[in-house]
Amino acid sequence: MSADINIINIVPIRRPDREIMSRLGYNRHRNVMFHGHATRIDGIIESGFALCRPRGCWARVGIVENDSMALRLDDGTVIESRALAALLCDSHALWLAAASVGPDISQASSQALAAGDGAAGAIYDAVGSESADAAMDWLQHYMASHLSRAGEKLTRKRFSPGYSDLALAVQRDIFRILRLEQFGLRLSESLIIEPEKSVTAFAGIEKTITL
Repeated sequence: MSADINIINIVPIRRPDREIMSRLGYNRHRNVMFHGHATRIDGIIESGFALCRPRGCWARVGIVENDSMALRLDDGTVIESRALAALLCDSHALWLAAASVGPDISQASSQALAAGDGAAGAIYDAVGSESADAAMDWLQHYMASHLSRAGEKLTRKRFSPGYSDLALAVQRDIFRILRLEQFGLRLSESLIIEPEKSVTAFAGIEKTITL
Protein backbone atom coordinates (compact mmCIF):
# COMPACT_ATOMS: atom_id res chain seq x y z
CA MET A 1 0.00 0.00 0.00
CA SER A 2 1.53 3.29 -1.13
CA ALA A 3 1.09 6.30 1.14
CA ASP A 4 -0.25 9.61 -0.19
CA ILE A 5 2.54 12.18 -0.01
CA ASN A 6 1.66 15.77 0.90
CA ILE A 7 4.17 18.47 -0.07
CA ILE A 8 4.45 22.12 0.96
CA ASN A 9 7.08 23.88 -1.12
CA ILE A 10 7.11 27.07 0.96
CA VAL A 11 6.86 26.59 4.74
CA PRO A 12 6.20 30.03 6.28
CA ILE A 13 8.45 30.01 9.34
CA ARG A 14 9.53 32.99 11.42
CA ARG A 15 13.22 33.70 11.97
CA PRO A 16 14.04 31.58 15.06
CA ASP A 17 16.33 34.13 16.74
CA ARG A 18 15.95 32.84 20.31
CA GLU A 19 16.65 29.24 19.29
CA ILE A 20 19.65 30.28 17.17
CA MET A 21 21.20 32.25 20.01
CA SER A 22 20.56 29.41 22.45
CA ARG A 23 22.31 26.95 20.10
CA LEU A 24 25.26 29.35 20.00
CA GLY A 25 25.42 29.26 23.79
CA TYR A 26 24.07 32.74 24.46
CA ASN A 27 21.90 33.37 27.50
CA ARG A 28 20.57 36.91 27.80
CA HIS A 29 20.39 36.57 31.60
CA ARG A 30 24.06 35.60 31.94
CA ASN A 31 25.84 37.02 28.89
CA VAL A 32 26.53 40.63 27.99
CA MET A 33 26.84 41.42 24.29
CA PHE A 34 28.35 44.65 23.02
CA HIS A 35 26.38 46.57 20.41
CA GLY A 36 28.93 46.03 17.68
CA HIS A 37 28.95 42.27 18.22
CA ALA A 38 25.17 42.13 18.36
CA THR A 39 24.87 44.06 15.10
CA ARG A 40 27.31 41.75 13.32
CA ILE A 41 25.60 38.62 14.61
CA ASP A 42 22.18 39.90 13.63
CA GLY A 43 23.46 40.70 10.16
CA ILE A 44 24.85 37.20 9.69
CA ILE A 45 21.62 35.65 10.97
CA GLU A 46 19.60 37.80 8.59
CA SER A 47 21.72 36.92 5.56
CA GLY A 48 21.74 33.25 6.54
CA PHE A 49 17.99 33.08 7.04
CA ALA A 50 17.55 34.61 3.58
CA LEU A 51 19.40 31.59 2.17
CA CYS A 52 16.97 29.13 3.75
CA ARG A 53 14.23 27.65 1.59
CA PRO A 54 11.98 25.78 4.05
CA ARG A 55 10.04 22.92 2.46
CA GLY A 56 8.23 19.95 3.90
CA CYS A 57 6.39 16.74 3.13
CA TRP A 58 4.50 14.15 5.11
CA ALA A 59 2.41 11.02 4.88
CA ARG A 60 0.02 9.05 7.04
CA VAL A 61 0.43 5.29 7.41
CA GLY A 62 -1.85 3.01 9.41
CA ILE A 63 -0.52 1.02 12.38
CA VAL A 64 -1.56 -2.64 12.13
CA GLU A 65 0.13 -3.84 15.32
CA ASN A 66 1.97 -2.38 18.31
CA ASP A 67 3.37 -5.13 20.56
CA SER A 68 5.28 -2.67 22.80
CA MET A 69 8.58 -3.57 21.14
CA ALA A 70 7.86 -2.74 17.50
CA LEU A 71 5.29 -1.24 15.17
CA ARG A 72 3.96 -2.99 12.08
CA LEU A 73 2.53 -0.61 9.50
CA ASP A 74 -0.13 -1.33 6.92
CA ASP A 75 2.45 -1.17 4.12
CA GLY A 76 4.39 -4.03 5.74
CA THR A 77 7.10 -1.87 7.33
CA VAL A 78 8.28 -2.95 10.79
CA ILE A 79 9.86 -0.33 13.04
CA GLU A 80 11.60 -1.67 16.12
CA SER A 81 11.69 0.72 19.08
CA ARG A 82 10.32 0.27 22.58
CA ALA A 83 10.34 4.04 23.14
CA LEU A 84 8.42 4.79 19.94
CA ALA A 85 5.97 1.97 20.63
CA ALA A 86 5.34 3.42 24.10
CA LEU A 87 4.76 6.90 22.70
CA LEU A 88 2.31 5.51 20.15
CA CYS A 89 0.49 3.14 22.51
CA ASP A 90 -2.84 4.90 21.83
CA SER A 91 -2.18 5.68 18.16
CA HIS A 92 -3.89 4.00 15.22
CA ALA A 93 -1.75 5.66 12.56
CA LEU A 94 1.74 7.06 12.13
CA TRP A 95 2.62 10.52 10.82
CA LEU A 96 5.96 10.63 8.97
CA ALA A 97 7.43 13.96 7.96
CA ALA A 98 10.55 15.52 6.47
CA ALA A 99 11.63 19.15 6.39
CA SER A 100 14.58 20.81 4.68
CA VAL A 101 15.91 24.33 4.18
CA GLY A 102 18.03 23.44 1.16
CA PRO A 103 21.79 23.42 0.54
CA ASP A 104 22.62 27.15 0.38
CA ILE A 105 22.92 27.78 4.12
CA SER A 106 25.33 24.85 4.60
CA GLN A 107 27.41 26.10 1.68
CA ALA A 108 27.58 29.55 3.31
CA SER A 109 28.78 27.98 6.56
CA SER A 110 31.47 25.95 4.75
CA GLN A 111 32.65 29.00 2.81
CA ALA A 112 32.92 31.09 5.98
CA LEU A 113 34.94 28.38 7.70
CA ALA A 114 37.22 28.01 4.67
CA ALA A 115 37.80 31.79 4.75
CA GLY A 116 38.86 31.57 8.40
CA ASP A 117 35.69 33.10 9.82
CA GLY A 118 34.74 30.46 12.35
CA ALA A 119 32.20 32.70 14.08
CA ALA A 120 30.21 33.29 10.89
CA GLY A 121 30.45 29.60 10.01
CA ALA A 122 28.99 28.64 13.40
CA ILE A 123 26.21 31.21 13.11
CA TYR A 124 25.22 30.04 9.61
CA ASP A 125 25.22 26.45 10.87
CA ALA A 126 22.94 27.39 13.79
CA VAL A 127 20.60 29.29 11.46
CA GLY A 128 20.27 26.25 9.21
CA SER A 129 19.69 23.77 12.04
CA GLU A 130 17.12 25.87 13.87
CA SER A 131 15.31 26.85 10.67
CA ALA A 132 14.95 23.18 9.70
CA ASP A 133 13.58 22.40 13.17
CA ALA A 134 11.21 25.36 12.90
CA ALA A 135 9.94 24.02 9.58
CA MET A 136 9.25 20.65 11.21
CA ASP A 137 7.46 22.40 14.10
CA TRP A 138 5.29 24.22 11.56
CA LEU A 139 4.41 20.98 9.75
CA GLN A 140 3.50 19.34 13.05
CA HIS A 141 1.24 22.23 14.08
CA TYR A 142 -0.33 22.31 10.60
CA MET A 143 -1.09 18.59 10.73
CA ALA A 144 -2.46 18.83 14.27
CA SER A 145 -4.84 21.57 13.17
CA HIS A 146 -5.95 19.52 10.17
CA LEU A 147 -6.55 16.42 12.29
CA SER A 148 -8.56 18.28 14.93
CA ARG A 149 -11.29 18.91 12.37
CA ALA A 150 -11.59 15.14 11.85
CA GLY A 151 -11.73 14.23 15.54
CA GLU A 152 -8.08 13.19 15.71
CA LYS A 153 -4.89 14.57 17.19
CA LEU A 154 -1.13 14.18 17.02
CA THR A 155 0.97 13.07 19.95
CA ARG A 156 2.63 16.10 21.51
CA LYS A 157 6.07 14.57 21.23
CA ARG A 158 7.75 13.47 18.05
CA PHE A 159 10.60 11.04 17.46
CA SER A 160 13.46 11.21 15.00
CA PRO A 161 15.77 8.36 13.91
CA GLY A 162 18.79 8.12 16.20
CA TYR A 163 16.84 9.29 19.26
CA SER A 164 16.53 6.89 22.22
CA ASP A 165 16.39 3.33 20.86
CA LEU A 166 15.06 4.30 17.41
CA ALA A 167 17.87 3.20 15.09
CA LEU A 168 19.27 5.63 12.54
CA ALA A 169 18.72 2.89 9.93
CA VAL A 170 14.99 3.72 10.08
CA GLN A 171 15.90 6.63 7.80
CA ARG A 172 15.79 4.11 4.95
CA ASP A 173 12.12 3.36 5.70
CA ILE A 174 11.27 7.05 5.86
CA PHE A 175 13.02 7.71 2.55
CA ARG A 176 11.16 4.83 0.91
CA ILE A 177 7.72 5.71 2.25
CA LEU A 178 8.01 9.46 1.62
CA ARG A 179 9.92 8.97 -1.66
CA LEU A 180 12.36 11.60 -0.49
CA GLU A 181 14.68 11.29 -3.49
CA GLN A 182 11.83 12.78 -5.53
CA PHE A 183 11.63 15.54 -2.91
CA GLY A 184 15.28 16.41 -3.57
CA LEU A 185 16.88 14.70 -0.56
CA ARG A 186 19.54 12.00 -0.56
CA LEU A 187 20.63 9.47 2.05
CA SER A 188 24.35 8.78 2.32
CA GLU A 189 25.84 5.35 3.02
CA SER A 190 26.38 6.52 6.61
CA LEU A 191 22.63 7.39 6.82
CA ILE A 192 23.18 11.15 6.83
CA ILE A 193 20.58 13.22 4.99
CA GLU A 194 21.76 15.54 2.24
CA PRO A 195 21.31 18.51 2.08
CA GLU A 196 22.58 18.56 5.64
CA LYS A 197 19.97 20.90 7.13
CA SER A 198 17.12 18.43 6.74
CA VAL A 199 15.21 16.53 9.43
CA THR A 200 12.76 13.64 9.60
CA ALA A 201 10.34 12.70 12.35
CA PHE A 202 7.50 10.46 13.51
CA ALA A 203 4.42 11.27 15.57
CA GLY A 204 1.34 9.26 16.41
CA ILE A 205 -2.24 9.92 15.32
CA GLU A 206 -4.87 9.27 17.99
CA LYS A 207 -8.61 9.61 18.29
CA THR A 208 -9.76 12.67 20.21
CA ILE A 209 -11.58 11.62 23.38
CA THR A 210 -15.00 13.27 23.70
CA LEU A 211 -17.12 13.15 26.83
